[in-house]
Amino acid sequence: GIRDPGNMGTLIRSADWYGVDTILLSPDCVDAYNPKVLRGSMGSIFRLRVFTTENFTETLSEMKTDNFWLVAGSLSAKKILQDTHFRKPVALILGNEAHGISMETQRIADLTVKIWKFGQAESLNVGTAGSVFLHHIAGEIFERKTGK
Repeated sequence: GIRDPGNMGTLIRSADWYGVDTILLSPDCVDAYNPKVLRGSMGSIFRLRVFTTENFTETLSEMKTDNFWLVAGSLSAKKILQDTHFRKPVALILGNEAHGISMETQRIADLTVKIWKFGQAESLNVGTAGSVFLHHIAGEIFERKTGK
């Protein structure tokens, strides 16, 4: 789970910006009401449903049954985010800053993708990466709804 409060605050704020309504946290994530998370979210946490589930993989499996497309972000993925088209409701899965997404969670995911890299940086922090994922997914949904 995401452990850095600054990253969690950034993700919550970006999720609010891009119209996400629910954020599901695994038990090993930083507390969503940690003072640094609250500051970083700039109030966005109070506009979203944010909750922790005790059995993250079981909850993901239930979401899959409810027709969600489980998309995991991973540096080791073969597929590129920018080449992906989203047709169903999406549940974006982001991993721990140091260890990424567990193998168990990756097996449950319908798709694992990475962000197209142009420069030399080794990685993005999860707050930044999550914002890039949300931007692409929201753009796809907007295009589908408006035809633009």
